[in-house]
Amino acid sequence: MSTPTRIDTIESFMEKSRCRSFLIVISGDSGVDPCMSEGKSGSMLKERRRRVVRPVRLTLIAVFFLVLPFANYVIRALMYDVSILNPREVFDNIDTLPLILMLAPWLVAVGLFFVRIWGWYAAVVYGMLLLGYNFYALVANPTLYNFFTLSQVIVAALIFYLLGEQDLAAPYFDYSRRGWRGHARKAVRINVSVNGKPFVTSDMSNAGLCIIWRECPLQLNNAVDLNVIPPENTDTSGELLELRGGVARIDGDYIGIAFRGLSRKQRKTIERMLKDTTV
Repeated sequence: MSTPTRIDTIESFMEKSRCRSFLIVISGDSGVDPCMSEGKSGSMLKERRRRVVRPVRLTLIAVFFLVLPFANYVIRALMYDVSILNPREVFDNIDTLPLILMLAPWLVAVGLFFVRIWGWYAAVVYGMLLLGYNFYALVANPTLYNFFTLSQVIVAALIFYLLGEQDLAAPYFDYSRRGWRGHARKAVRINVSVNGKPFVTSDMSNAGLCIIWRECPLQLNNAVDLNVIPPENTDTSGELLELRGGVARIDGDYIGIAFRGLSRKQRKTIERMLKDTTV
């Protein structure tokens, strides 16, 4: 039996790194490691639930930034009494800084939508420039810029408010994107057995659960058998739930398990159980 060479070790590490980076960068990551899903059937992959979902607010913000340059263009044309069908004359009336502020939202929209950290910073810088420029414009010519300045200030304030929310901003600083859970989790302690081993959940949703398992021998995407025991104070008590699941996340001692192949009845039972269970 030959001993692995240093080159083989480096190549193996690079291959694993390639797969890990693919898992991180891909938009709308489903939580499936492509290195571990090779050879899996299509039906098995379809059962992998989406762990993160891009918020609707983020999509709306990105669309807003895409449309903003067109709106600014029309407003500028009306301000200077120039036909919107004559872009050259419109742009000739716009100074360099206002022109940059008018076109910058396109870059911001791309960065925000594809969850790039530079997109978040670009949006913040854009908002600051927008506030500063409009304050200067208001002082320089309060009559001409009155309504236009007010609308721009409102836009800048909205940018800071939305991007400052933790649930919306956190994924830009964390590749795991924990702030964009596809299913609302509830911190509940429910008895559950995983492959016959008893545990107590740290949190749970109608799509999966999380347990603390020190020195867990399982790997990502390993299939597991689950027995969920509803608490006695719920109307689902006595209904032992025998489910199938798969390891979706390993974060130290925290093991995230996604339910697989849930029937409609099983999902409804879990929802009722979570609703009746106090934190």
